[in-house]
Amino acid sequence: MTIARVSKGFTQQEPIPEVGIAAAIEVMRSGRRHRYNEVPGEESQVSALERELAEWQGSAYALARSSGGAALRIAMRAAGIGAGDVVLTNVFTLAPVPGAIVTVGQDPC
Repeated sequence: MTIARVSKGFTQQEPIPEVGIAAAIEVMRSGRRHRYNEVPGEESQVSALERELAEWQGSAYALARSSGGAALRIAMRAAGIGAGDVVLTNVFTLAPVPGAIVTVGQDPC
């Protein structure tokens, strides 16, 4: 069995493609920067993202969140994690991870 090795740095991000930059500028120019600012018959960028993501992953729904911490909180609540449950995490992480754990009523271990 051959194990692939990562030869690239984990912190170096790829540049955003020009088509992505143009799409972001179009959203900023439109004034339609969130799901609650659409007109009848119009699909917001957020709704389109959620629909396309759900289709891509073969699920009925997808829910866009503003951050990874918000996504973690929703995932833990959806899994039924609450007071009295044990939630383990590693110590080498960013603040939103233990923050999400505390929000659902736990102490990060």
